[in-house]
Amino acid sequence: MDPKPRRIGVIENGDTTTGEDLVLATLIGNGDDVGPLVRHAFEMGRPEPLVHQLNHVVKKK
Repeated sequence: MDPKPRRIGVIENGDTTTGEDLVLATLIGNGDDVGPLVRHAFEMGRPEPLVHQLNHVVKKK
């Protein structure tokens, strides 16, 4: 018996958004407060990933 080849997730239309990006985009689209997310990122001392996610969301719009 031959083992089945592993499938790699297909990216449709070049869409590379992650779940975190979708959550962030949904929060922004609904007009929700993202202040707690920003505050938490700075408290953790790692705001760079949040900045990259925000840039990605802006480019998608």
